[in-house]
Amino acid sequence: MNDTTPTSGVNGRPSNVLSFRGSAAPKAAFGAPAPKATLSDQAFEADFADHLKATEEYAIGGKLPDGDDDCSFFRWLPEQGYWDRCSEKDMAAKALSWLRLERKDKANAGHATSCINTAVLELMGDRKCWLPKKSDRRAIVPLKGGYLEIVKPDEPRCARAAADGEEVVDQDVFSATYGQALGPRQALLFQNDETPSRTRIRVLAATKEHGITYQVPATLRMDQVDGDGYYTPKPLDPNSKFGQYLDLFQPDLEVRALLQEAVASSLMSICFEKAFFLVGSGSNGKSTFLHILRALHPRNVSLRLEKLDGTFAMAPLVGKSAYIVTETPKVLAASIQEVLKALISRDPIQVEAKRKDAYTTLPIGTLFASVNAWFTVSGHEHGFWRKVLAIPFNVRMGEKTHDDAKGGNGKKREPDFHLQITESEEEMAQVLDWVLEGALRLMERGGFSEKLPDAVLALAEQNRMESDTTMAYMADRDASYDSGVCTDKTAIYADYRQYVLEELGKKPVNAEDFWKRVREKFPEAGIYQISHGGKKPRVAEIRIAGIKPLRDMADLETPV
Repeated sequence: MNDTTPTSGVNGRPSNVLSFRGSAAPKAAFGAPAPKATLSDQAFEADFADHLKATEEYAIGGKLPDGDDDCSFFRWLPEQGYWDRCSEKDMAAKALSWLRLERKDKANAGHATSCINTAVLELMGDRKCWLPKKSDRRAIVPLKGGYLEIVKPDEPRCARAAADGEEVVDQDVFSATYGQALGPRQALLFQNDETPSRTRIRVLAATKEHGITYQVPATLRMDQVDGDGYYTPKPLDPNSKFGQYLDLFQPDLEVRALLQEAVASSLMSICFEKAFFLVGSGSNGKSTFLHILRALHPRNVSLRLEKLDGTFAMAPLVGKSAYIVTETPKVLAASIQEVLKALISRDPIQVEAKRKDAYTTLPIGTLFASVNAWFTVSGHEHGFWRKVLAIPFNVRMGEKTHDDAKGGNGKKREPDFHLQITESEEEMAQVLDWVLEGALRLMERGGFSEKLPDAVLALAEQNRMESDTTMAYMADRDASYDSGVCTDKTAIYADYRQYVLEELGKKPVNAEDFWKRVREKFPEAGIYQISHGGKKPRVAEIRIAGIKPLRDMADLETPV
């Protein structure tokens, strides 16, 4: 049985469904047994479930691809045009409001929770109440006022997902005029010898059946929609603030195009299984770009990678379309990599929160990280590197610019420059059209190109070469300072060499460099000589998993 299957719990209440603090059934005064519930008393919970179903505004997550149950509630917002994930408090407030109107004698927190738990069982048992399943093949960008879908001419109008997960084919895909030459604009969208495409952007009505659970905060501009219902992005104005930003910080057009596609992938309902690391030292535009990302993804979350394998780490990520990292640890342990891979692939994740039952849901976000210096990756397995794209930000504010070359003073840092983009409707419209150009290329190609820009390949190689094997070893072996242990230095270095050669497949550093880095990691750890077994080995006050210390004070302690 999976973690979210409703089961019989305490006092017959279902467990593993939505639960709240103070959700136990109320007791009679002075602890006396509560009066036995009558049939009419019990019916109000089922009545509430019937009410939710009758409104046709609510849906439940339903079955996940791995067979688990997603017991999350969603509410359709007709004016906004998407399914909004409901928090537990949202649903409790909804139930309490209904009780106050329909069964005022039952209006309390305990009964409200009981109503929600019953509704979970009712809606999970009715496939028509499940959230419509998004097709993995549809590239939809949900905007205010409608959706945009990137479609190819050789594909039928992409199947609309039905409530039970099956798909039906929409009719009237392309107009009779489709197939006419699209003009020189295509040459601008598809450079580097890529074949110009007839992939286009079609306008869709924002309806429940698409199963969209987020929205890009930009308004669909109908003046860019032709009579056949196709949207044409406007070319980026190089004199716009966003155009100037790209010209300064991303002068390499190939890298800029990759960045463009990276953002496009985050706005579409398709999962491209990539995370993006913006790499470069300070004052190089990364922060401005993250501000623009946050504007495109109002439901974003700041993520701490070093905490990602914690018990409650997944809860803040639920329902977020962008995971933004501004600080990275020096070492990315193997356990963190496993969680990252699941998030990047949008595999089902188990969510736990304090004093609440665990449940399973699907992540919908894309990870963007700002990195000043690359981190050590423990394990170095191919599966992780394949899902990560490092994008260089090499231009620093204050370095030579075009103005410098002409004898000017060059560009100077402008405080809160991002606000001139994110708070301007016209600028954000240009950002959106720029992103949509990247979406067209992605869909025409079927994903990210295997041929990456030279600067990106060089950065990837540098990241791998500079990955610190000493830090990777200490992370993998759970090394820690412990004044009560004396571990043989020779044994530690021999274990490190074996780990690097056999597990990392890399060249280990020499003993001098190794211990230099160990001292940087554990400056408080003593390194000295002791007498042991007739010998005088040098030891370190460091505990290493898999190596038995020559002396361990913990072994001498008498249990109480």
